[in-house]
Amino acid sequence: MTMPPSNGIEEMTIEQGTVVRRSVPANRNNAFKHPTDGKQFMGVEVGPKAGEENKPPNTKKMLLLLLLCSLFWGLSIFIPSLQAYLESPQALGRASIIFVFIAGYTFASIFYVLYRYREVLLITYRVHRFAFLAGLTQAVGHSGYTLLIRSGGESSLLAPLAGGLYLVVPVFMGLVFLKESITPQKVIGIVLAVGAILLLSITDTSSFSLTSGLTFVYFLMAFFGWGFDVFFMTLMGMTDYHSAVTFVHTCGLLTGGFILVPSYGDLSLTTLTLGHYLNFIGGLLSAFGAWTYFALSHVGRDSSLVAPLSSLYIVWPVIWGLAFLHDAVTIGKIMGILVAIFAIVLMSISDMKEFVRSVKNLCRRPTAVTPLVSPSPRPTL
Repeated sequence: MTMPPSNGIEEMTIEQGTVVRRSVPANRNNAFKHPTDGKQFMGVEVGPKAGEENKPPNTKKMLLLLLLCSLFWGLSIFIPSLQAYLESPQALGRASIIFVFIAGYTFASIFYVLYRYREVLLITYRVHRFAFLAGLTQAVGHSGYTLLIRSGGESSLLAPLAGGLYLVVPVFMGLVFLKESITPQKVIGIVLAVGAILLLSITDTSSFSLTSGLTFVYFLMAFFGWGFDVFFMTLMGMTDYHSAVTFVHTCGLLTGGFILVPSYGDLSLTTLTLGHYLNFIGGLLSAFGAWTYFALSHVGRDSSLVAPLSSLYIVWPVIWGLAFLHDAVTIGKIMGILVAIFAIVLMSISDMKEFVRSVKNLCRRPTAVTPLVSPSPRPTL
């Protein structure tokens, strides 16, 4: 794709079957405008489609998608622990784990991209860059998490520790670089997150210690890898062109795999074991989780409610680890898990008043609202 001109951002839309290019002023304030403010984000039209501005949210469908999203993502980070329990933590090489996971994610993404292939041309270079970096950092984050599992970490411990508290990174980056407002719940969430990390890191487990040098490096890979993944996705914004985002994000994930797999040097695909199949399924489920999260943007579009509730996917690995994998139960671990979950919810809430209002609206029976002005039709893809 041609680079956008220096004095603006190139916007592409499909009108009557023809791709039309327009130049959009490269104004930083406009580029980082909230998706619901002005229906523009980096030259890409976002926000509700025509006729959906006053459409009441489908509560049942929203809750169903939230449940599916949390299950898919929860399973994707629980599967490495399941593989380590059924076989052994060292049964599958580091390169094999990340290779098979990316293969599963890519396999699922291909069908989604082909289903909505025309959207791939409809996002700007700037959005492509953020989606690519998000995929690249996701590869680092998932690799670090699986290495923690191979080091003997338990699912009930690592899910909230490395699989949820990484939200500190996008919150901090947003405060520093995007000049986002500092809210009391964000400050409390960050403080609780640091406390939970300290509490869980000193939790007594039989074969795992976060204080050891190499294990701490793996934790940093998962913490900052997944953290910057979320940060770049936030910069990219909430766009309707999910197929294009999936395509570029998968390219970034593949690039991360091409870097990590040779560096580990223990790729083995000659004999496929249970671990290969499980991690492949983990990649599939991770992609399914992303799709259901995309679908949530079309059901009510209430980000103040979707973000904190979808972040609770880390509860599932905790429950499954304690119930099925016989993870150790200690007072320190339980306290650390509860503090971590509370911190994750607080950091996911951008506006506490809006969150409370959304919860109240969710409990009410939706009523149809008649729009005052008939919206103009929007081209369909």
